[in-house]
Amino acid sequence: MEADPRPTIKSYGQLTAADLEAFPIWVNCRTADEGRPWYDEAFEDDYRPHSGDSPTPPYHELYVVQANATLSDGSMLPALVDLLPAMQGSGIDEANASVFASNGERVSLLSASIGLAETVRRANLDALDRLEESVFPVTVLATIPGAPVITVLDWFTQRLTWPG
Repeated sequence: MEADPRPTIKSYGQLTAADLEAFPIWVNCRTADEGRPWYDEAFEDDYRPHSGDSPTPPYHELYVVQANATLSDGSMLPALVDLLPAMQGSGIDEANASVFASNGERVSLLSASIGLAETVRRANLDALDRLEESVFPVTVLATIPGAPVITVLDWFTQRLTWPG
């Protein structure tokens, strides 16, 4: 029996727009790879390229997928969407979005949900090189079928529209 070759593994914070261009779907090693040789070496935020069919809801693993964001000024930025399994007992899958600024910096569109300081909000807008009114609302569309459309109205409000 041939051993599993070790895949490329990156921490969540290291994933770039180029990584998502090369591999549009990444799966969390700790939720998907139990029993694989690299599982015990993987950290909670480690991801690897996903092989096989596109994930469909309900999600049983954590995924990061390639996306595109259309800002309110009509410009487009590369983005990523986190596809999260339903919280215990809720039955509702969740998703979060981030965009990549032209300098490659990743800006979370949900920073406010964990208490967004004014300095962080300002730094996010500076990274995007835009005024707030030219950013929001943002529409984020994942490149895989079946993923939700995410509309971020402002730093505090997000809406998910699930296909079907």
